[in-house]
Amino acid sequence: MPSHQPMVCKETQFDLETLFHLSNGWQIDSISYPELDALSIQLDVLRADLLHPQVSGNKLYKLWPYLFSLISSTQFKRVLSFGGAHSNHLYALGFACQALAIPCTAIVRGGELMTPTLQALEQWGGVALHRMTRAEYQRRHESDWIANWQKQYPNSLIVPEGGSGLLGLEGCHHWGGQIGDENQNNDAWHYDRLAIAVGTGTSALGLAMGSQVPVIGVICSRDTQLPERMRALKTPYGRHAIPAPNAAQMAPKKGTD
Repeated sequence: MPSHQPMVCKETQFDLETLFHLSNGWQIDSISYPELDALSIQLDVLRADLLHPQVSGNKLYKLWPYLFSLISSTQFKRVLSFGGAHSNHLYALGFACQALAIPCTAIVRGGELMTPTLQALEQWGGVALHRMTRAEYQRRHESDWIANWQKQYPNSLIVPEGGSGLLGLEGCHHWGGQIGDENQNNDAWHYDRLAIAVGTGTSALGLAMGSQVPVIGVICSRDTQLPERMRALKTPYGRHAIPAPNAAQMAPKKGTD
């Protein structure tokens, strides 16, 4: 049974260097079920949700390449992204942007609701909320719809729904590489399958490509176009992958803390 020291962030401090270092360790909890025990199957849970109070789980890995690209570029002045009224993606992105003093525009599905997520985004400040109906939000994958928002907010870095896209995939590929290295070199790791929930498919793709361990994806949406979008994301990845920044590159610039 794996034995790992918990790596739980109890601070709300946030900068890109801290984020990068947090991404290099996890707590693993073992789960015991009589049915699995009888078959000598070991089931463990990687507690990436404990890495940071706000920017946790796969969001940490998806977002840091976007954030690094933004603060390293003179082209982009703000972030534009999309999500539902309960979106943990918008929650993580909104916290990161206010901590790094990056203006953020959030296009919110089901904007008639006031949820704890939206309350937090409003309280943190620096996040402009645009609420819309579910019918309007269905256009989020249309290029002309996105172009209209880019005209309204020029010089914006578009972060796709859920933190997907090539940069999100790069972050999850890096995550998969870390897991693959541990699985190969750490005697306490000997996993032959990974399992993860699938929303946009970005995390599942990145883990499979980076870890070289078979991944079981549990689909959590009714998006009938999901397989097509996953194929579209994977196809150009090898040609456009961006090298993962090292710790020195991730160090925050002065005035961004």
